[in-house]
Amino acid sequence: MQINVGCGPFRAPDPWVNLDVVRINSHIEPDIVVPSIWPETWGLSGVQRVYMGHVLEHIQWELVPEFLRQVIDLCVEGAEVAMVGPDIRRIVAKWKHDRLSWDDVMAALEHHLSYQSAGTWDGARHQWNCYGDRLEDVARHAGFINAHQTPVHPTALEGWPVTSYVDTQCCVIATT
Repeated sequence: MQINVGCGPFRAPDPWVNLDVVRINSHIEPDIVVPSIWPETWGLSGVQRVYMGHVLEHIQWELVPEFLRQVIDLCVEGAEVAMVGPDIRRIVAKWKHDRLSWDDVMAALEHHLSYQSAGTWDGARHQWNCYGDRLEDVARHAGFINAHQTPVHPTALEGWPVTSYVDTQCCVIATT
C-alpha cells in the first residue's frame, strides 16, 4: 500500500491511497477520511510508501516526532517515506534578493497569519518553521534510517505524487 497523507485537493493516482481529515465535495475528496491527524487512528498497516507533501509543518513542533513514530508503526520494514515542506531559509533568501514578496514569506512562517490561518481544520496554520536540516533531524530523531535531503525536482522524486516543484521547498526521503 502507498499512502498520500493530507492529500488536500491533490489526489494521487492509483495505486496511491489518498488520506485527509476532511472531505469537501469538489475540492478535497480523499479515498479515506481519517478520524484524526494521528496515524495510530487510521487503521492501516503494511504500508510500503508514504508521501507527506506540506503536512508536517501543520503539526505542533513538539508533537512531530511522535507523529513520525506512528507513521513508522504503519509501515513495513524498509518502507520509503518522502516528506516535502516549505523551506523557510530558501524563502527568506529569495525575498532578500527581491524574488518573493513579504506576503510569500508570511505565508510560510510559523505565525498566526500564516498560510490557511483561517483554515478548514484545526491546526491548518503553520505550526513551525520548516527547512531541510530541521526536517532531516526530526526524521532521524523519530527513528527513520537513511534520512537524507533530496532536491524537489522531477528526476529526484520520480514516482512520488509531488504536485509542485518550486525551489522554495525542501524534501527528506527516509526509510523505516
